[in-house]
Formats: sequence, structure tokens, C-alpha cells
Amino acid sequence: MAKTHSSLTGADLHNNKGIGVETSANFMTISQSLNILSASAASTASFGRFEGAGDSHFSGSVTFGGDLTIGDAASDSVSITADLTSHLIPNADATYDLGSTSQGWNDLHLGSGGVINLDGGDVTMTHSSNLVSIAGGNTRVIRLELDSASDYIDVSTDLQVIAAADITLDPAGGNVKPASNDDAALGVAGTGWSDLFLAEGAVINWDSGDFTATQANNLLTLSGGNTRVDRLEIDSANDYLDVDTDLKIVAAADITLDPGGNNVKPGSDSADDLGVSGTAWRKLYVDDIELNSQGSVTNAVSASIGYISGSGNMKIDGAATFGGGYGSTGTTISSAGVIQSNGNIETAGSFVIGSADMNETDLEKLDGITDGTAAANKALVLDASKDIGTIRNLTIDGVFTDGNYTFDTSGNVSGLGTVGCGAITTS
Repeated sequence: MAKTHSSLTGADLHNNKGIGVETSANFMTISQSLNILSASAASTASFGRFEGAGDSHFSGSVTFGGDLTIGDAASDSVSITADLTSHLIPNADATYDLGSTSQGWNDLHLGSGGVINLDGGDVTMTHSSNLVSIAGGNTRVIRLELDSASDYIDVSTDLQVIAAADITLDPAGGNVKPASNDDAALGVAGTGWSDLFLAEGAVINWDSGDFTATQANNLLTLSGGNTRVDRLEIDSANDYLDVDTDLKIVAAADITLDPGGNNVKPGSDSADDLGVSGTAWRKLYVDDIELNSQGSVTNAVSASIGYISGSGNMKIDGAATFGGGYGSTGTTISSAGVIQSNGNIETAGSFVIGSADMNETDLEKLDGITDGTAAANKALVLDASKDIGTIRNLTIDGVFTDGNYTFDTSGNVSGLGTVGCGAITTS
């Protein structure tokens, strides 16, 4: 039977039966061989080896020297109620873990300004004023979620920046740039951006200003080079510029040309035509046609012209109506050259040639005449033998002579010579 603390004597402390300290709870029993325990009057104990079976309780400060093993099986546990007043430093660098793959610690609480230090400062995570700074190296994560699982940065072949709402880029330098010039594209074939929104005065700049598209006050200005499109639609798909061998200007309504210089010119003098053979303009409405003594108007089916002035030749192959048409007035054709027509020329007035003025009545005397034959109200034209016939009466005012005979208005005949005749009856 172990003796109580009050009954221990010097001999009891040194026998080989052990020492027992009993209370009503019997909370501590020490059993060992000789010389395992020594105690002083100041309540200080020094152990070469201490084993306790059951519960042990120490009050006051306890110092253990040498190596210390707490527990001998994973089923043992250590509970620390007191605060730690020292560092927890492992015995060897990069050897021991905090937790395991199956048993991890719950939370890590660090004070303000706390630092997680990896490999002696190679990489650090430092807290300060609601900010954790990672310094000293790169940081790699499988997926970096920002604020929620719906906002994250991930890599699935391509780097992905995913947001539940919009993504705002706010560079302090004012630019979002590729790694190097001509290094990257915005979008790829089959996966393009939807719309591009630019502010007032924005510029799209190619090759450091070689070509720019600048917006200002509802106007987009392209400068620095040429612009090429497959088809340029203006306002709608029905109004466009296109090239199908020829340049085509197609409009849903009329086409208005309003040159500030007041002229629409060909590329060079006498080099270009309006229309081609087989594809002609239907009508030409102009105030004036100036051919500059070197051009011509040919193959015109009809023309309605108020005034024609020409210093060269004018040739009309078909019918032509000048002014308001037949019977109209106020039409003038003035030419210093020759007016030629392969068709008819009609006028309600007169043809004036020099001092000769021939109207319709005058010209009708020439219309339908037969050479050598007299007709009523027609001019007399000799035939090829210088003869003319079918004259009914011939009245002269003067003399009539053939070079040998002369007839005067009194009925006298001279130069007849000898006249042979039959019976003459007079009254």
C-alpha cells in the first residue's frame, strides 16, 4: 500500500516499491524502481524518467528538459487551454507538416500585419489594412474566384475572365495594350465581338497613324490612305456603289450630281462617252450643248431642243423637232457651219438664206414638179432637152424672142422674113 504524502519518510522515498500520493480521487500514482524520484523542501521535483498511469495534474509552472513525446498512438489527443507565449518552430526546415491530407486544421487566424513566409522569404503573403500582398514570386491557382463563384479567372486552353455582370477595365496609364506590336487580335474567326462603342472624338488608328478613322459631330473621317470595299451601301441596300467589271452607281430613286465647281468632267478631253452602243441614255435634258467644234451628236432617235448654236457641222440622221414642234414659235437654229440631215426638217416659219425668205407657199411651188411639164401653181423646170410642154397661155410684158424672132406686147412680129401660109381669115 502506498503511503500518503504526509507519511512519507526518507526511507520511503528510496525504497524500490514506489511512491503513492492518494486523495479521495486517487488522481496520481507513481510506480518505479529505486532512485527515480528526488524531491526538495521547496517542492521542486527532478525526474530521470516519469511515467504516469491514469490522470495527472500539475499546478504551477512545469519545465520539461530534453525530448518530449506526448502520446504514443493516433488515438491519443492533446488539448491546450492555455495561451501560447512562444514561437512554434519545427526541429528541421521543410520537414514537418501542420495537418495532413485527411486531417487538416480549420481556420488560421493571423494578426494585423501578419505574414505567411514561404522558403525564408522567397514568397510572402503580407496583410495590411484590408489588403493581402503576395510578393517575391509568381502565384498559380487552378481557378481564381473573385467575390463569388460566378466571377473568376480560369484557364481552359485559353485564359478566361468570366463575370456575372460587366467587366470594367480601368488602366491608370489609359491604355489596354498587346504584349508587342501586331502581336494579338481582338476576337478570332467564328468568335467575334458583338458591338464596339467609342466615345465622341474617338479614333481607330492603323499602323501608328498610317490610316485613321476619326469621329466628330456625326461625321466619320477616313484619312491617310485609300479605302476599299466590296460594295458600299449608302443609307439602304437599294442605294450603293459596286463594281461588276464596270463601276455602278445604283439608287432606289434619282441620282443628283451637285459639283461645287459646277462641272462634271471626263478623265481627259474627248476621251469618254455618255452611254455606249446598245446601252444608251433614254433622254437628255440640258440647257445647252457645247461641242467645242470637235464633237457630234449621232444616232439620236428624237431630240427636244430649245436652242442650238454650233460653229461646226450639225448632222441629223432622223427626224428632229426644234422648239415646241410644228406650228410653234420662238425656236432659233444658228450655225456658222453646215446643218445636215438625213431625214426631214420641218418648220412652221420660213427658211431664210441670205436675203431669200422662203415660206411654206413658196416651197410648195417646188413640191411635186415634173421636169419639162407645166403644172398649175408649180414652178416650170425644163427637161433634159431644154423643152417644156402643156403650157396653156403665155403672157409677156415686153418682148419675146428666140434670138431670131421677136414678139412684142402689141402683137408685132419682126425678123420673120418670108412667111408661107395658107388662107388667112381676119375680121
